Amino acid sequence: MPVYSGKKKSKAHSTLIKDAVPVVQLAQRLSEVSKISCGVITPTRSREETWLKIAHEAACLRITVHGQASVQILRLYCKQLDLLEKELRSSFTVR
Repeated sequence: MPVYSGKKKSKAHSTLIKDAVPVVQLAQRLSEVSKISCGVITPTRSREETWLKIAHEAACLRITVHGQASVQILRLYCKQLDLLEKELRSSFTVR
């Protein structure tokens, strides 16, 4: 599994599932994103497709990445949540 490192990384957990890497790479490119927090990885049964679920929290978007063999929660902190959500929806399959 890839390990995320960068100036926007939170201090804790930094391991990513393969399907979360493009989401984190997009977040790194956006100047609006101030911090990326990688969350818990939960194994699941195999799937054909990868998709995201987006939920608004106080100062961040909680992104649940449903990958082919596992699920990971990411939190992307920024001041313009609507702009970030629009960018994610245009780049990935969101349910």
